[in-house]
Amino acid sequence: MSHEEARKSTANREPLHDVEVKPISRDERHQWDELIRHHHYLGLHSLIGESIRYRAVHRKQWLALIGWSAAALKCKARD
Repeated sequence: MSHEEARKSTANREPLHDVEVKPISRDERHQWDELIRHHHYLGLHSLIGESIRYRAVHRKQWLALIGWSAAALKCKARD
C-alpha cells in the first residue's frame, strides 16, 4: 500500500473516533429489546441469566447493539 493509499484509508476512519460504546441504562432496555426483536434475523429470545446489553452511538444515533448473557447454568459432561 502506498503512502497516499494509507492516508486515504486513515481519513475514511476518522469519523469513527466519535462512536461511543457503552452499556444501556435501565430506561433504554425496552428500546434495545424492541430494536433487536424487529431487526435481528432471529428476533429476540430472552437473554438467559446474568446479561449485559450495549449500544454504539454516533451523534446521539444508535448504530449497533450487542448483548451477552451468562453461560448455561446446567450442562452435562458431554456439553
